[in-house]
Amino acid sequence: SGDYLAVSENHGVAIYTPELEPIATLPERHIDVITGLSWKTDGEYLATSGLDGNIHIWNVINLPSVTLEQTLVHDKPIWGIRWGLDFQLSSVVSEGFIRGSDVSIAQSTVNIWDEQTPLLIYTSDIQYDGGSNAEWSHDAELVAYPSYSFESDDHIQLWDMEYTQDFGIIFGNGAEINDLAWSPIERKLAFVDSINFVTIVDLTHPDQPYPQKTFISIIDFKLYAIDWSPNGRYVAVAGSEGLVHIWDVKNG
Repeated sequence: SGDYLAVSENHGVAIYTPELEPIATLPERHIDVITGLSWKTDGEYLATSGLDGNIHIWNVINLPSVTLEQTLVHDKPIWGIRWGLDFQLSSVVSEGFIRGSDVSIAQSTVNIWDEQTPLLIYTSDIQYDGGSNAEWSHDAELVAYPSYSFESDDHIQLWDMEYTQDFGIIFGNGAEINDLAWSPIERKLAFVDSINFVTIVDLTHPDQPYPQKTFISIIDFKLYAIDWSPNGRYVAVAGSEGLVHIWDVKNG
C-alpha cells in the first residue's frame, strides 16, 4: 500500500513511515546477516531471509504490534527473497561453490515455497553464479533470475508458473547481470549489468521467437540496482557514483 518502509541492518529490521518516523522493530530472530526483505502484496505480512538459512514470516497488519507467523527452514544461506501473488515465496539459496581449473563460481538454486502449507513446491536445477534475486512477473506467471554457466554467457532464466518447463532465456550483453525488475503492469523486464548497460526486454508477444530488447543505454558508472515506477512508465537505476538516473521508458 506504500504506507510503510522496512529496512534491515545486520540481524535487525525496523519499520518506518514514508516520512521515516519509526513505527516498529522486529524481534531479532535471525542469527546471521539479513539478506532479503519482501512485503506481501496486501501488506499484511513481511518476509525476512538471512544467511542463517531461515525465512521468517511476520504478521504486521496491526502495527506497531508485530507477531512471528511462521518460519521456513532452508538450512543453507539465502541470498534473497520475493513474494509472488497469493501465498508463494521465491528464495535464492546458496549451494556453495563449484571449482574449475582457474575459477571458483558460486552455485545457487531458486526455491518456491507455498506459505500456506508450508511446503517447498519447486527447486530449480543448480545455477552457477545464480545472482541474489528471483523476481515474479506482475501476473505471477513467470519467475526470472540471473544465471551463468561455463557453456553459455550471462543470461536471465525464465520459468513458468507451474515450474514444469523452461519458458526461455534472455541473453545479456556479455557481462554479469547485477539486478533485474519486472514492470508492474506488463511483461517487460529491465536489468543492469557489470558493463554499465541498462536494458529493457519486451515479453508481451509470446509468439515472437526471441524476446525483443526495446531499450538499451550505457551509463558512465557501475550499475548495481534497478526498479520500475508503480505506473510502469519510468525505471530508476543506481550505482557506484552515488547517483540515481530515472529513465522515461516510453520516450527513451
